[in-house]
Amino acid sequence: MFGTYPAMMIPVSADMANDGRTERDLISSIVILREFNDLPFVSITVQADNNTGQFTASTQQSFKRMIVQPVEFTPAPPNLILGKYSSPWKIIARMGSLSIVTAFIAQILVMIPFGVATGDSFLSFMGLICGFPLVLLFIFMMRPKLVEVVMATPASNGATMHSLSGGRTLKTPVTTTLRRHIIRDSGAFDIPAPKNLWTVFVVTLAVSIGLIISTLAAETSGSATLSNLNIVILVLLAIPLMLLGFSIPVFGWWSYSSKKLRLPTKGHEAEAALTAGMLSTIPAICINSIFFPMLLATFGIVNDWTTVGLDDSYNLSLFLQLAVSAPVGEELCKLVAVLFMARFIDSPRRGFQVGFTVGLGFAIVENLMYVSGSLVGGGLIGFTITTLIRGIGSIPGHAVWTGLSGLTVGWLLSQNTKLADTVKGALGESEYSNPLQQPSWSLIDKNSGQQVDSVGGGVNLIESYISQYEYSNIQVNENDKTITLPRSISMGLFLAIIGHSFWNGTSFLSGLFAQMMGLGFVGEFLVSIAWTVVLVTGILFIGSRVLESVAKLP
Repeated sequence: MFGTYPAMMIPVSADMANDGRTERDLISSIVILREFNDLPFVSITVQADNNTGQFTASTQQSFKRMIVQPVEFTPAPPNLILGKYSSPWKIIARMGSLSIVTAFIAQILVMIPFGVATGDSFLSFMGLICGFPLVLLFIFMMRPKLVEVVMATPASNGATMHSLSGGRTLKTPVTTTLRRHIIRDSGAFDIPAPKNLWTVFVVTLAVSIGLIISTLAAETSGSATLSNLNIVILVLLAIPLMLLGFSIPVFGWWSYSSKKLRLPTKGHEAEAALTAGMLSTIPAICINSIFFPMLLATFGIVNDWTTVGLDDSYNLSLFLQLAVSAPVGEELCKLVAVLFMARFIDSPRRGFQVGFTVGLGFAIVENLMYVSGSLVGGGLIGFTITTLIRGIGSIPGHAVWTGLSGLTVGWLLSQNTKLADTVKGALGESEYSNPLQQPSWSLIDKNSGQQVDSVGGGVNLIESYISQYEYSNIQVNENDKTITLPRSISMGLFLAIIGHSFWNGTSFLSGLFAQMMGLGFVGEFLVSIAWTVVLVTGILFIGSRVLESVAKLP
């Protein structure tokens, strides 16, 4: 870049020449001055006046500007400790939005194999066309989050001004040398405390019940004004209630399990496991809605496989779909998701945590479908019942069942180092494998500026990672375990399928039994509710015992 500036004269005393400094020193001082003030370099001519003993320096009319390049990026040093402001509610919005996108992807992409199976090429084509932009949106939402770390270290041979990328400049009060690093934003798992999430869930149900009461009051009063006002309130609150009802209990169990297990957890790895569970719903829907019904038609159990689950006359096929297809297909798909997350698993306890999170990821997508369907088809009463039952029963059920599968994967990898190394080589190295070489993050409260606990791992993440890294050689005291837990993958998967099948199958049979007894609609409803209470109580009791036992494992 060239330009024209007025010539300037800079007087220099004879003392400068006498103390050993030369024209080069003068030029260097001017260059540095101009570099740090973002001024161009100039061509300088220094002359001495023999009569006055003065040096003078003048600039040329034309010059070339010097571009100061930013400091190059270098690998981050080991044992780097970083801090970030705690924003626990951000993960709720981010992962909740991702689950909605995934639910749409699952429902649309299933059109492709369904169209192939029925010979409807147009349906498959529409599934491909409509699903493509959603897949791109999903990829965009899952892009890695990177952080630029700038480290200025005091040094006598440094500078006080440093050029950064993007036209930025860093000024330091003392001379410093600068280093720049790009690292992944892998801060500690930051999620609201369980009590805060469950409070929101209770308030959501309370508001829904209040709306039910206000609706009944408006209908019985006969007042048009009151009815219209109630309709406006329903319209305004319907979507917020649905969003909170399907997502908050999932995050509540996520936070609760992390607090119980007390494992230091990177935020992006926790999100990866939850996302893997979301994606596992896609093949599970295909198995349950296409492949298994086609199998029933092959054996003559149904005439038209496309109506399985829709035609109430097919009691046997519906029972088999609930008690066989859903448990087997869903648990297999979730196990595959856990295996894809195996690079994060370095112990049985970590394996259970990953499996538990994968189960929650599956549950949040499934929950969105059930809760939104209940609101549309059953109104506020159906929404409230479905949200409550699934929030305290079905969701932890999915998590515990898949947690058992993940637990057994953890036992396998912790006892077979060769297999674990192969998995890490195939799927990528986890940050848990060498924690001392990874940046350690602390959560900082925005108001107080003090460190705060992450739900899972506590503040001192370095010590937690070291202790977790050394757990591989610890022997488990069998007397410390509350209940006996499976160690083989086949047994873990078998227990997951049995638990899932018992829940689905007996729920269907309880309603069928009441119908065969001729109890009527009210009787069938009461029997179903009573049996659901038994199931929920059982899963909560078993789940708490399992968590207590897993928390004592390495």
